Amino acid sequence: QALKLPYLYSTLELFVNWVKDGMYDFHQLPFVMKQQLEPKDENFLDMLETHYTGTPRELLLEIQLLTDNLVKSELHLKKTIVENMKEPIMKVLTKDMEVKKSELIPDTILCQHYVALRIKLRHKMVDLQDHRQEDQGKPWVEQVEDLWTAKLKHLWDLALPYDHMFQFDPGAGEYGLYGYHWGLLTPTFTEEESEALIQPPSTPELKEVANQLSVADIKDFLKTVAKLEQYASLFEENEIDGTTLFRCTNKSLEDLGIANDFHRTKILAKFEKHLQEKIGK
Repeated sequence: QALKLPYLYSTLELFVNWVKDGMYDFHQLPFVMKQQLEPKDENFLDMLETHYTGTPRELLLEIQLLTDNLVKSELHLKKTIVENMKEPIMKVLTKDMEVKKSELIPDTILCQHYVALRIKLRHKMVDLQDHRQEDQGKPWVEQVEDLWTAKLKHLWDLALPYDHMFQFDPGAGEYGLYGYHWGLLTPTFTEEESEALIQPPSTPELKEVANQLSVADIKDFLKTVAKLEQYASLFEENEIDGTTLFRCTNKSLEDLGIANDFHRTKILAKFEKHLQEKIGK
């Protein structure tokens, strides 16, 4: 719930990447099974076509069979890793699950590399499917890309006016991250933009209702509606009535002495909703 609006698009893009990589398939597995592959093993898997003596179609079928065996062995591997996470995956599969040894997986790939191996094999299958000549329908990655374009692209239009940290690069098809983890950045707004985002709309109806609220009414509002009773005496001392609070901005409340940005935002948002409810009544 603390996620800021400018991060919405980048976060959804991150989720889509997780779907494409299959990360969601493994969310219930222990972290110990999600260790990164060693560089030499990663390079070996990337270059499988050069090591393999058969056709690309035969390689694809063997990877699919290997993946099926890994899926069937997942629970057993999960138990094995408790005892010995350094055990080679193929050793466990051939010994305990009676799976035929595959030359595609070196013995240096261990149980702790299970998720990384599955993802790497999935990428390899996608690559092989994309290079096949016969029509196999749309690959999984393309289907996810279609989903992203058709269903989520419009969120960019919603987020862009408020987003001053990230930029969209149409040529690269990338939005925002530029090598940074989205959660480490905090978008910044100008003072004018911040006030525009949180200031109650200046409609005649809201203003008319606000003008009817006394200092005592605002004090009661802080206690019962905003649940920020600690500021009630501050408002009373400065004679903040409905008319004054209606004209207040985030900066005004900060000048008044409310240092907590969340509390300032909450007061203005709750006050707007309070006025709308009174109009409704």
